[in-house]
Amino acid sequence: MGKIRVILCFFLLVFLCFPLFAFSEQYVYGDMVSFVLEEGESVRKGSVFKDQNSNVFIASNIHENVVVLQRLFGSGKYTVGSPLQKRMALYSLTAVSTFDYGAVLLSRTGELYPLIPFFGVSYTYKYSEFNIFAGLRTSISLSSVTGSSFFLLKNGFIDISAGLGTTSRFSGGSLLTLFMYRYNLGRLSLGAGASALKSENITFKIAPVVSLGVTI
Repeated sequence: MGKIRVILCFFLLVFLCFPLFAFSEQYVYGDMVSFVLEEGESVRKGSVFKDQNSNVFIASNIHENVVVLQRLFGSGKYTVGSPLQKRMALYSLTAVSTFDYGAVLLSRTGELYPLIPFFGVSYTYKYSEFNIFAGLRTSISLSSVTGSSFFLLKNGFIDISAGLGTTSRFSGGSLLTLFMYRYNLGRLSLGAGASALKSENITFKIAPVVSLGVTI
């Protein structure tokens, strides 16, 4: 009985430590890779993968049994046959600032992609006012649109965000919008663009904005 228990424990450990299905990069084109699902395998749109070169992808499209992965960040060096490992959804913390206000946004990239929900808090420097937001962001990969390997396009995204909220005193509604170019440096990102905030004390006006973010 002791040997049987050891064997059962061994197979249980293998099952827990290694995925039931192994995926790999089968086709490469631009900043996207794809693979074909075998019988019994299942992948949902918005699933996140990582390869052996530390590239991080998201399942942007699934057509019949073909899964298309879009690179979110990484070295960009793909190897056909490179194993792909599923991982949890991505969480990003981004600080944005204009001359009048700053904000910290927490977002989650996963099942809703290309829509990315976020929660944020802003602070207006002149009025010492806090606002709380919840909203959605969408990201457009410039390398996917242009097919260019130029580094500013290869690792660049256009982010469009809109959030609704209220003041910290719940005394009025507020609106935050962002339109930015974002450049990924691995898990770090830098951005610049335009933002507009409407709150109890601030009228809606467009202002230049910069951002710094980190993804885990």
